[in-house]
Amino acid sequence: MPKIVCFCSILLLFVSCAHHPEPIKENTGASAPFNELCLIIEEALSKHPEGESQSQYIASNIEARVNSSDVSEAYSSLAYIPQENRYAVFKAAAEEVLTQAWSCEAMHVLFSQ
Repeated sequence: MPKIVCFCSILLLFVSCAHHPEPIKENTGASAPFNELCLIIEEALSKHPEGESQSQYIASNIEARVNSSDVSEAYSSLAYIPQENRYAVFKAAAEEVLTQAWSCEAMHVLFSQ
């Protein structure tokens, strides 16, 4: 358990380095990479009902479409966290960076499978 808490703290610190003080708009600025990641996951869930093809779709599209290495690296780091905690950890990190509420139902569904 202490390893998870330590890792979560490090993940929050890592992602918070990308903090932008300007106001956040829907799909621009600091929230754009988080929203794009959510869209990629929505697409993966609808195009690939389950399994390895979802992971492959997400990985290849993150590389091509998410314009923040901090967001893509934070998402990749979730592999080291128990699946049932992944959404909560990523959501908390996103909210720390964005300084406002953020959610992604598709990510929540993905990590609930």
